[in-house]
Amino acid sequence: LWKTLRNIKNAEKSGLKYIPGIPLNEYSEFLGDNLPVGVSNEELNKFIRIVEFYHNEGIGELPAIYSSQNRLCAAVFFCRWKSRAIYLNPASSKEGKKYSAMFYLLDKFITANAGQNITLDFEGSMVPGVARFYQGFGAIPELYFPLKVNRLPAPLRWIRRL
Repeated sequence: LWKTLRNIKNAEKSGLKYIPGIPLNEYSEFLGDNLPVGVSNEELNKFIRIVEFYHNEGIGELPAIYSSQNRLCAAVFFCRWKSRAIYLNPASSKEGKKYSAMFYLLDKFITANAGQNITLDFEGSMVPGVARFYQGFGAIPELYFPLKVNRLPAPLRWIRRL
């Protein structure tokens, strides 16, 4: 927790600006420029179409952080569903990482939604560093049990067990 607070304070000193919503095309371009290793352009385009659908339906938000030089340095897609705000596909530029912009973005998003009956859903991670980042904002693990449905006809189910 203390690392998270330190990163937020450092971000505030950097003159970062929180914007509650940016245009979809700006977010798309930013994601394209800051793609994680291993993500193809085809995968990015599929995700952008999903974001566009939810954004147009009014259940998607695109908050962002701009540097003091007015450069986009961090952005994330939040999908609102019932009483949840689901944190999806965050992106930071090198400058954003330097200034801990994602810490600042989450802090401002939480502050803007304080007092509402909303659960911030980080959608989990098995990556220790990412899980630690989420824990810095008070995230707690939530277990989901797998459901397996076998709709094969009975004789085939018996054969499959063998």
